[in-house]
Amino acid sequence: MNFKNQGEEMITKAFSTSFDGQSLLAKHILATMLHDFWSGVRKLFRQKTKSFGVPVLVVMMLTGCTIEPRELDNKTVLATRIQDRKIARSNVAPINGRLSLEEAMARAIKYNLDHRVRLMEQSVARGDLDLSRYDMLPIVLAEAGYSTRDKPSLTRPDPTISAEQSKWDISGEVSWGLLDFGASYFKAQQNANRLMAAAERRRRAMHLLIMDVQTAYWRAASAQSLAPQVKATLVKVEQSIKSVYAAKKENTREPIENLKQLRALLRTRQDIHQVQKELLASEVELANLINAPINKSLTLEPPVMVEKSPKVLSLPIEDLEKVALYNNAELKEQSYDVEIAALETRSALLDLLPDLTLSVGRQYTSDSYVINNEWHQGALSISYNLLSLLNVQGVKKQAAAREDLAKMRRVAMQMTVVAQVHLAAMQAKNTLANLQNAAELHEVERKIEVLKTNQRTAGKISQTELVRAQTSSLVAELRRYQALAGFHSAMGRLQASLGLEPNISSIQSSSLPQIESEVQKSITGWYSGDIVRREISLISQIE
Repeated sequence: MNFKNQGEEMITKAFSTSFDGQSLLAKHILATMLHDFWSGVRKLFRQKTKSFGVPVLVVMMLTGCTIEPRELDNKTVLATRIQDRKIARSNVAPINGRLSLEEAMARAIKYNLDHRVRLMEQSVARGDLDLSRYDMLPIVLAEAGYSTRDKPSLTRPDPTISAEQSKWDISGEVSWGLLDFGASYFKAQQNANRLMAAAERRRRAMHLLIMDVQTAYWRAASAQSLAPQVKATLVKVEQSIKSVYAAKKENTREPIENLKQLRALLRTRQDIHQVQKELLASEVELANLINAPINKSLTLEPPVMVEKSPKVLSLPIEDLEKVALYNNAELKEQSYDVEIAALETRSALLDLLPDLTLSVGRQYTSDSYVINNEWHQGALSISYNLLSLLNVQGVKKQAAAREDLAKMRRVAMQMTVVAQVHLAAMQAKNTLANLQNAAELHEVERKIEVLKTNQRTAGKISQTELVRAQTSSLVAELRRYQALAGFHSAMGRLQASLGLEPNISSIQSSSLPQIESEVQKSITGWYSGDIVRREISLISQIE
């Protein structure tokens, strides 16, 4: 097969594959265009390229027309899932012994996958800033090119050859543009603010993570602490329910009495199951938050009851507001967005100015008809888009509107943060009161259980009545632990709204014990109010 037939065959094959289903007229037009293109390429490179070179070139150009979407096969998907699990569990220290709250929070900060994503987003933003610095440098361009033509270059009036048919052109040039420099400068400043905004998003994610870990930990610890007692009590409840059904069949008591007892026992069992379900689900949630194996049980420290109100709740609400307005991560992010919008305005106004370009370089050509085939070249040019004068006011208005929007978002966020502080403080106090009520109710139910046990020993009451007293005491204790978890959750929400977190220099380089130590200091300082007072002192110095 000759050179021409090879090319035409490849064009026909690619054409028939790529444009199947098109109209006859469209096929004819496209076929003509491709045939003319092939003829020009073959004629231009007839003496410069081997016979197989052009067919390969055309095949490479037409390959893109044959690409079709392809679904991932199951083997690839399975291999990816296995690899992802290995990545998720890589460099995660195993849990030895009992897991304390401080260690759980430290593990979440260091190993939580969502938090890792935030850290990587911050790293990418830092990389964008580093790259944008290079955009402010002059452009250093090195260029080499080879050109050829099938006919010699002739000049008039006497036909004279003025250039070689084939030649190399090589150049090296340094150029600098005023508008390019200004745009790159503002872009670098914007990337710097985006980096800070990414850091605030990471802080916000860490605040919510700490709050979720506290809630899940206390619920899971409560479930573990009461698990044996719940299991034994449920067995007694089931036995009592069977006894009531048996008494109902034997008609040993009034039907209404049997139904009342049955109703009380079923409601008690329902309450136990409801509270138990909420507490047991927290262990899976906790394992996910700290990136621990879901299928392995965690051994947690027993929950400790709150004896008195934390001192931080006695601080003036105005002080809490002030700390939040200076430290809240969401509010800081909005402030950086305002700076980014202001820089965007300057960049838009810069585009309305004339552009000044300076270039200096060295040139070389292999054309033997050029006497001075090596030379230095410099240029200074100024350009201006006159039509931009028609759009000056529109650009200014749009830029101002963008800035006003960013500022209004910041204002709205500030009001939201203030409301969050008030609501979080109110909820913390309410949950503390709820915890105290639950503790008092549990104490009463426990005393009733003791009295009922003595009465049952003396034969004064039935086993069913004793079981009801025991289950009521257990439900009260479950409610007390549930209220304890709710209180710590509310305290975590208040801490997050104030924008306070453990003082960790570097999460990647800090070891797990170091982070755990900082978490312990943070918890102690938070509940005692020392962290808030220290922040107030720093803010007073700034003001």
